[in-house]
Amino acid sequence: MKKYLIYLLIFLLTIIQGAFGGPNLVLLLVLFYAGVHSPKKVFWLAFLSGILIDLATGGPIGLSSFLLLITYYLLLIFSRRFNLQNPVLFAFFVLLASRGSLVLAILALGFKEASRRWRL
Repeated sequence: MKKYLIYLLIFLLTIIQGAFGGPNLVLLLVLFYAGVHSPKKVFWLAFLSGILIDLATGGPIGLSSFLLLITYYLLLIFSRRFNLQNPVLFAFFVLLASRGSLVLAILALGFKEASRRWRL
């Protein structure tokens, strides 16, 4: 039952993000999920969440998955070096990850398309 709850929550956050834009709530949920579950589960959750985001926002299929997977990979690298159980450090990482994914999207799509998609 808990497994389906996370999928429902990701679906709802994807719909909200696709309709209203704003902060990447799915990224935040995936990163919190990464602290609790195995890397294999988080990998698939990040990939499928990215596909759902792309379908909801009308963006290129796979770009959000790519950004979520890069962010998760960076989290794995930093978690070996730093203690991400510290809430301040984790919040700082989430802030950097959200801004970094925005920069990667601008590089991949160009500023005009990225600003339309993320409402800059």
